[in-house]
Amino acid sequence: MGYTIEEIKSLISTHFGLKGSVSQLPGEIDLNYLLTLPQGEKRTFKIANAKEKIEILEFQNALMSHLASANLGLEIPEIVSSLEGKAITIIQGKESESRFIRMLT
Repeated sequence: MGYTIEEIKSLISTHFGLKGSVSQLPGEIDLNYLLTLPQGEKRTFKIANAKEKIEILEFQNALMSHLASANLGLEIPEIVSSLEGKAITIIQGKESESRFIRMLT
């Protein structure tokens, strides 16, 4: 079951303290949303598949951080920490399952 744009805005506001316009992005496995902040900056909000293992997400985050620090001249997304200072946050999904959420630049 998907999320409404209003539910996504609420999750983003609650966990990241950000507000802006939200639109759904294509995604094969995860639910992905584009957040456009009032000043024009963009972020990607991701809700992981309910069966995703946190170790996979931690690996993805570590890989992005490693590539960004290697100064390869590439645009690598950066991890945006939640209000609690977490790179990956657990929420209760709509089907009562745990889901992982992340925000990237």
